[in-house]
Amino acid sequence: MVVLLNLFFDDYGLPSGYAWVFLAFIFVIIIIIIIQASYADDDDPALFKVLTIIALFFTLFHSVNSMNPYSYIPISGTDTQKVNFKRCVVGKTVNLGNIKEIMQECKDNDREYAFQKKIEALGK
Repeated sequence: MVVLLNLFFDDYGLPSGYAWVFLAFIFVIIIIIIIQASYADDDDPALFKVLTIIALFFTLFHSVNSMNPYSYIPISGTDTQKVNFKRCVVGKTVNLGNIKEIMQECKDNDREYAFQKKIEALGK
């Protein structure tokens, strides 16, 4: 679970697009290798292998995307995820239905704060 939370979710527990792009790139490379190897072996249809790889990718995508990482962050999350989780939910009524919005709002507030600090630094 630690690996999934580290790879596929950012510091706020929100899905990270970079990991999915990387994983899709790896799957494309695997598909190209399978297609190249299938030209040497005419007995195995390449289409079946390619469709199997694509089905595995979407199965992985759906299973990771449908899980709620916030039930796992307090136990298995990275240190940054744990700190952000504790900091962002202070004083708020939290349940598994609204935690994603709370964490997104916290991330947006942190970005705005960092942006304001940069503007203030430029003005000095």
